[in-house]
Amino acid sequence: MYDIKIKRVLRRAWIQLLIGLFISLGVIVFAIKVVHADIFDYMVKEVILYDKVINSLVDKFQLEQRDLLDMLSSNENVKHFTQNEMISTEVEKLFYNTVKAQRNIVQLRFIDLKGKERVRVEQDKYSRVRVISEEKLQNKLNRYYVQKFLALQKGELGYSKFDLNEEHGVIDYPYNPTLRIGKGVYVDDNLVGIIVLNYRMQSWIESILSFTNTKVAMINKEGDFMMHYDSAWAWTAYASPAKKALDHPSIKTVPNLEKGDKPFYILGDSLIAKKINLFSEEVLVVYKLAKPLNSLIIEKVLELGVVFLLSLLLVLIPMFYLIFKYVQLTKQDRSFLSNILDNMFDALVVLDESGKIKHVNSTAESVFGYKYNELVGKKIDILISEFYEFLNNKESTRYMKEDYLLATHKDGRKLPVSLAISKIMLNNKTNYIGTLHDLSEIKKLEAKAKEQEALLIYQSKLAAMGEMVGAIAHQWRQPLNELSIRIQKLKYSYHQDKIDETFLQTFIEKNMVTIHFMSNTIDNFRNFFRVDKKKQYFQVKELLLEVLDMLDAQLKNHEIKVEVSSEDFTFYGLKSEFQQVIINLIGNAKDAFVANSIKNPMIKFQISENKLLMEDNAGGIPKEILERVFEPYFTTKEQGKGTGMGLYMSKMIIEKNMHGQIHITNKDEGVIISIELQGKES
Repeated sequence: MYDIKIKRVLRRAWIQLLIGLFISLGVIVFAIKVVHADIFDYMVKEVILYDKVINSLVDKFQLEQRDLLDMLSSNENVKHFTQNEMISTEVEKLFYNTVKAQRNIVQLRFIDLKGKERVRVEQDKYSRVRVISEEKLQNKLNRYYVQKFLALQKGELGYSKFDLNEEHGVIDYPYNPTLRIGKGVYVDDNLVGIIVLNYRMQSWIESILSFTNTKVAMINKEGDFMMHYDSAWAWTAYASPAKKALDHPSIKTVPNLEKGDKPFYILGDSLIAKKINLFSEEVLVVYKLAKPLNSLIIEKVLELGVVFLLSLLLVLIPMFYLIFKYVQLTKQDRSFLSNILDNMFDALVVLDESGKIKHVNSTAESVFGYKYNELVGKKIDILISEFYEFLNNKESTRYMKEDYLLATHKDGRKLPVSLAISKIMLNNKTNYIGTLHDLSEIKKLEAKAKEQEALLIYQSKLAAMGEMVGAIAHQWRQPLNELSIRIQKLKYSYHQDKIDETFLQTFIEKNMVTIHFMSNTIDNFRNFFRVDKKKQYFQVKELLLEVLDMLDAQLKNHEIKVEVSSEDFTFYGLKSEFQQVIINLIGNAKDAFVANSIKNPMIKFQISENKLLMEDNAGGIPKEILERVFEPYFTTKEQGKGTGMGLYMSKMIIEKNMHGQIHITNKDEGVIISIELQGKES
């Protein structure tokens, strides 16, 4: 009986032990799942944060390159130098200064529509910049990126594959990661070439590798490593022998980027990856965890096992330890990110949902002149008001202003800046991150270019001043002669007793008419030389007749007949500039009549809606130079008798300032010049 009782007790003990073991196993399995989910969620949050920073760095880089290429492609010398080799030096100088200002630009090239390099400026690793001589320029039409860039739409940027630099079929060593960025150069809507910028990406890669306390690598869609925290595995496609990412001992699988669309990928025990778009190329960004995921899970489960076997007191100790650890890690992450943000090239501003500033980096303090405490807690409109356009848009998560905006410095100065904003959720609250890039230097370059353009127009007017002074002399010769004759006859009339009240009245009236004519002549020429930048409505025919009236004496002196047939129309623009165009065209025709000894010279004007035609019989223009007549400094006249700027400035005034078109063609015994305007310009 005693033995039976012992057996029963032992049986119950075993049953209880087994039940305890099963419960313990269940708790352990449940703990494994919970710990696995918690660790994975923690790592995912970390990866999301790093992913946002990487995307911010990519966006910042793309915005900087767009600003640079927009400035270069809109430069007038760049747009026109393929038709005028005389300004190629100016383009080379512009490219040289651009490369000199940025040490990571390897090459800056202008390539024409046939793939021929027209300008190439290079910078070596020692920051030595040189302009490549013409005989060393190459044809790059067979390069895939040139064909890709030539097919870009107007205003579109193109990117080559993010790869190592290759020259003459040989990969540069040490490895030189390079990205080529291209943009079309247009004159009106016509593509005349492309600008290609070769950017040395090593420093950009190093900033990616150093931005976080985890190790980072990238895998392209071919399954090859690009950048890698271990230099021995960087750019594996070019290793000898070539290796794939799957050959790495830590990687168990690599997804197909063209088919896969998961938010995250587990590539191995310690590797988690996320797909991003890197300069128009999809790549995997791989983050190496400090410890393998399984090791972390085992460690946590062991901790939970110890806690399970100990009392509630011992449960609280590791829990408080984990909380303390989490706080320390959070502080470290904040300190690390703060260092990154403070060393950004752009000003960075963090806002809450109401538009109040929560944080700024040191660059923002430097750009806007404020101290940190002077900005935090203030509304963003202390710096720039355009933020509110995005803050009021509840649906958009990103915003980038293509055109520049004006921000306000502490001293009241207005600063031109570019603006990019992202919306993020932190602790279930909406926050906004904005980056502002100071464009002051770029705008100074643009202003200088506009000043040079205005100087050219003024010089063109000065070049015409000599002829206009001659025109005044011609206009005055006849009335002065009339006054002289009447004064001489006055004495004779006196001796003949013909001077009475009627005689004096007639004498005064005739002379006042002549003097009024001379005064009007001076007013007309003074209006022509007045610097007038105010647009106004004017009748095209009325303006043409005013010009013909100014030049009447010169035209008669050379026996040039002028016919005007008109339907007339009104235009809104700079009247004096359009007068200058007409004077340039008539002056060129007059010079051609004289040079070619034309008998019965004739100029015909025909005005119809939005169009002015001028036709002469001065002999025409030789075919071989017809396409060059609008080039600056091109002239067929003898040295000292022409500047070569008249037709160039006429074209610039009509096409750039008045948004019209001007064409010149040969016909019969002369030329026809066609000016087409856009009606009532606004």
